[in-house]
Amino acid sequence: MDKKYIERPKEFDKAKYNKEHYKQLKIEVKPEDYDFIDSYCKNNKISKAKFIIEACRQYADNNIDLDNK
Repeated sequence: MDKKYIERPKEFDKAKYNKEHYKQLKIEVKPEDYDFIDSYCKNNKISKAKFIIEACRQYADNNIDLDNK
């Protein structure tokens, strides 16, 4: 087979993939809160995004009524 006609894989566009498959949350926190989250994540070898998602899910799963707060 002539190498000239071998189908080459398309280049992966990470920015396009992320735009299509993710949404961003941007938060501002006090330095001491950031340090707490950063330290926890480093000690437990998880990303800050994973920590925030898991914390939110646990909060929601515990039937906490957000409308009455």
